[in-house]
Amino acid sequence: MNGDSHTRRTFLQTSLAGAGSLALGGGFARNAFAAPATELGSPYGELGAFDANGISLPPGFSSRLIATSDQAVPGTGFVWHRASDGMGTFKEIGGEGWYLLSNSETGDGGGGVSAIRFNAYGDIVGAGSRLTGTSRNCSVGLTPWGTLLTCEEFDRGRVFEVDPAGVNPPVARPALGVFQHEAACVDEEDRVYLTEDRPDGCLYRFTPDAAPDLSRGLLEVAIREGDFLRWAKVPDPEFKLDTATRYQVAGALVCNGGEGMAFDRGVVYFSTKGDQKIWAYTVATRKIELRYRRDDVPGTPLREVDNITISRHGDMYICEDGDNFEMCMITAGGRISAVVRLDPAVHGAAGSNEVTGVQFCPYGDRMYFAAQRSFTHGAIYEIRGPFRGAIPSPVRPATTPPPATTTPPPAAGPTPIAPPPLTPARPVDRTKPRVTVQSLSRQVKMGTFLERGLPIRLEISEPAGIELTLRAKGFGVLGRARTTVAVSGRVPLRVRVKGSSLRRRLRRRRARTLNAVLTIRVTDSAGNVTSATRAVKLIPPR
Repeated sequence: MNGDSHTRRTFLQTSLAGAGSLALGGGFARNAFAAPATELGSPYGELGAFDANGISLPPGFSSRLIATSDQAVPGTGFVWHRASDGMGTFKEIGGEGWYLLSNSETGDGGGGVSAIRFNAYGDIVGAGSRLTGTSRNCSVGLTPWGTLLTCEEFDRGRVFEVDPAGVNPPVARPALGVFQHEAACVDEEDRVYLTEDRPDGCLYRFTPDAAPDLSRGLLEVAIREGDFLRWAKVPDPEFKLDTATRYQVAGALVCNGGEGMAFDRGVVYFSTKGDQKIWAYTVATRKIELRYRRDDVPGTPLREVDNITISRHGDMYICEDGDNFEMCMITAGGRISAVVRLDPAVHGAAGSNEVTGVQFCPYGDRMYFAAQRSFTHGAIYEIRGPFRGAIPSPVRPATTPPPATTTPPPAAGPTPIAPPPLTPARPVDRTKPRVTVQSLSRQVKMGTFLERGLPIRLEISEPAGIELTLRAKGFGVLGRARTTVAVSGRVPLRVRVKGSSLRRRLRRRRARTLNAVLTIRVTDSAGNVTSATRAVKLIPPR
């Protein structure tokens, strides 16, 4: 597969907005738990009896079978892959539906990525393949520019970048390292963090030369110094010589079985299964802290940490690899509970299955996960209910019937149940926030921009989260500004250069005009988004 023939510009023109913190209105969510989790308790109540799908849930929640391996996805002719693992959701461009992408952890070239498309009401309206011919695609990472990073879990595994809509071909990204990958996440500066699923694996960071292009950049490995991390260059990131990446830098931090990752408002969270821990790395301070250790919590339901994700509310959801087949959560306040449990009579005896791939739809009111070996080769489920921080998804008009489904349920296993209709207490607000650019210089001297940034004043019609991104061809992201405002009115902001290396590159360019584009994105509390762009010229001194 030729990664050089497919540019990031094409991805940006045709791919989707990822269902990460921005797509979900992250300015209104709390950070994930900020202190070690040591107490038990659930905001949703105790788990109930197993339902017809063999799933135990809190009161008010329901389950739906979405796909079964080796069978056609309901309503489509596409046969679902085996051994589903990491997953990601992406909002549909120009619509209210979304895509669910899922890895296949099958080896020997039988892995890859498949997708299911949902309409605004959660009906399945399509399915298909997005990547084939890879091996042991384990977990994933979601990029801010709307693509999926799928990670191969074997000694010379690579990361592939996938367009959720399937418009653009997948692209291998060997610059992110060739090793036994597990998961990835992307921070606010477009740096990619990666875990390695080995007992002596490492934690890596990739800084692209010109984000969002991931074809070139700097791969580094973490070195721990007390409570802080520093980063050292990996000399041979593509493992072209004889030494594996984890052994190339002396003193590299050893992570005992690196697993799932998530980025939440300045913090990279990741789990390690060898010692059953969850860690938090604060990007701004470089501090690393322990957030959960199984041995510190007597009676904890969370015994086998694996994939993780963070909800709109700031709650962390953690899949279990084995044990008693549970999905657990750690609330933003640090309390631990089980929110999903599989019936071993339906899904297999203890140790024969695992829960994987937890993700939320863009509205946050539907959660997806895989039971990797249920019915022999796995199944995908949707959980619907009153998740904290969720935005009510669109309600189907009374005159619009759901699409017909002709695919029967799996031969082995229970008959799926349909979720109850979701009726909001009041009409859903679909009005986009109004934004006016009151003040913005279209030409700014490069020296002024480097010293003071780019000032802008907006006027918004309601409380909202605001993100500004300044990009230029050949440089990627020049700078960002983010804020959340609680009242309508005028909002002054300033976009500043995002790093010292970029600042040096721009200084070398200061004798020539640089054409840039400022993207303005405003998200209100109901999740409605208004976007606008403005051209800005960074000009040399006269």
